[in-house]
Amino acid sequence: MPCWPVGESDKATQEWKDGVLAVAFRSLASDPSTDRKWLILDGPVDAIWIENMNTVLDDNKKLCLPNSEIIAMSPTMSMIFEVGDLAVASPATVSRCGMVYLESVGLGWKPLLTSWLAALPKSLGPKAKRHLEVLFDWAMPACLRFMRKELQEMSPTEDAGLARGCMRIIESCLDDYVQASSSGDGGEGPQPPGANVDENVKAKQLEGLFLFALVWSTGATCDVAGRAKFNQFFRILAAGGVPEGYADFLPAKKPILTVPPIPDSLNSNGSHAPQTVYDYKFDRETCSWVPWMDTMVPLAIPSGASFADIMVPTKDTARYTYLLDLAIQHRQPLLMVGPSGTGKTCIIATHLLSGKGLSTDHWTPSAVTLSARTSANMLQDQVDGALDKRKKGVFGPQIGKRCIVFVDDLNMPAKEIFGAQPPLELLRQFCDYEGWYGRDNQFRQMVDVQLVAAMGPPGGGRAFVTNRLLRHFNTLACAQVSDDTLASIFGTILQWHLQSYPNPVKELSKSLVAATLALYSTASSKLLPTPAKSHYLFNLRDFARVVQGIMMLPASSLPKDDPLTPSAPSAAAAAYKRLWVHEALRVFYDRLVDSTDRDWLLGQLRGIVSQQFGTTLDQLLGHLLEKQEKEVGQDQLRK
Repeated sequence: MPCWPVGESDKATQEWKDGVLAVAFRSLASDPSTDRKWLILDGPVDAIWIENMNTVLDDNKKLCLPNSEIIAMSPTMSMIFEVGDLAVASPATVSRCGMVYLESVGLGWKPLLTSWLAALPKSLGPKAKRHLEVLFDWAMPACLRFMRKELQEMSPTEDAGLARGCMRIIESCLDDYVQASSSGDGGEGPQPPGANVDENVKAKQLEGLFLFALVWSTGATCDVAGRAKFNQFFRILAAGGVPEGYADFLPAKKPILTVPPIPDSLNSNGSHAPQTVYDYKFDRETCSWVPWMDTMVPLAIPSGASFADIMVPTKDTARYTYLLDLAIQHRQPLLMVGPSGTGKTCIIATHLLSGKGLSTDHWTPSAVTLSARTSANMLQDQVDGALDKRKKGVFGPQIGKRCIVFVDDLNMPAKEIFGAQPPLELLRQFCDYEGWYGRDNQFRQMVDVQLVAAMGPPGGGRAFVTNRLLRHFNTLACAQVSDDTLASIFGTILQWHLQSYPNPVKELSKSLVAATLALYSTASSKLLPTPAKSHYLFNLRDFARVVQGIMMLPASSLPKDDPLTPSAPSAAAAAYKRLWVHEALRVFYDRLVDSTDRDWLLGQLRGIVSQQFGTTLDQLLGHLLEKQEKEVGQDQLRK
């Protein structure tokens, strides 16, 4: 029976091949030195191979391999099992081991803060580090408590992981305080620019960075409704107030912040648009809050661009791209979590693979898409194929470059019968030990390699990922796009596409987007999946399909309007409206399985056409009606 850690027999030749455990065990057992030797088995327990360890763990202390080889433990050898749980371990195994239970809640996040503060650049000074510690003790417990009690996460996280994510974001913004590497003579490098910053200015910078990092760590894992709640809570907290019910989680003496508060509105076209704490970025140089909208690069769509290649910049893409680049530049793994259609893969691929973000002169991107059938060997082959051998046992990209491995659909691999996900355990081994074991049972150290991942919320075919892997990542939830943002994205694309069309058709761009948005919002909120209708799942890709469908009609195919009767209704505009109805029916109507749902959708379509196009559905589809018929229904649509 194949048993990979110990070894396995070739199915064709029955030749025995040692596994990693057998090779390591034999190497330690044959070592004649009197030094203490520890064999650490880090990973989930498998009920098959762990049973082979029973003879090692009892008084015999011998490893019996399936090929009849027996390896005795030396007196200086000891074994440690580091596992997440013992759900599939037998009592025979458990009774042979001493148990030490470590709970993350008992340890907490403060030891991480202490070690992180000690590792910060010396040029910050002890006063600034103490100020950071005070800020964490003030706001972090309350924010973690609010997040656990009031918000719903897209993917489960640990308190220590969120606190560590906050520390990483702050550290990424302190490049001016990092001392340059020393010269070849062994002396110290030049003083960093931040070494001469006034203490008051330094305190203001750290306060702004802390608030920004706190928003994008403890408040970055929830959905849209959760962000609205966190915005209200955070504004009260940042203003020095005490949110209701959280007095016990705040210190008696709260720090007085010198950084300006995050604005709650933005002057736009003479009106004040409400803003949340997620809509601003902290500018350390000016110690001010800058709207994400001001950081966007103006869009210039090239002529002849395909629909799939157009990416309209929004505040969502601006902030997610900024956080992605910040993590990549500072060697921090990042995980984007969000429902299908929120742009996770598009944002990462655009930044990594298109050449618009990272320069190919210094970066080597490698994309890996996981599925339910992906095995650990398949994943290992794909990643190893992008790396070169630098020296014995050391692998990496070309010298002078860094490899970014983008793992898409991280939680898609199916779980084994014992609950483990081998591809993800392989990634966790890389995160923990900066490498993994090859097929030759030799450890492959991987340098200048880091991970970026994306996945949908757990559920359905997507499994829950072990926290032992997720703790390595900064988790960033990509929330559903707001209606205003959707209207801006597809309105911009349609206006660009309709430039060569007749004026009556050009004027329809806003109405077409508004009609699509109304139909999409109604269908996604009312037509919910049930066991009999499990495919009633609507996402932003359905919205895009409608817009893409109406863009496929060339202007030359539209009927010509009579220039002698300019006041007559435009035949071209009527044809384009009819085309929109056709595409909406193909995307939404064709997915419905019973007459009740179809009649309901037709009713919604009638109201939307009347409101947005100033006509009726029966007038647009009048060519489907017979002489005695007055209303378009399911029978007419089948013609």
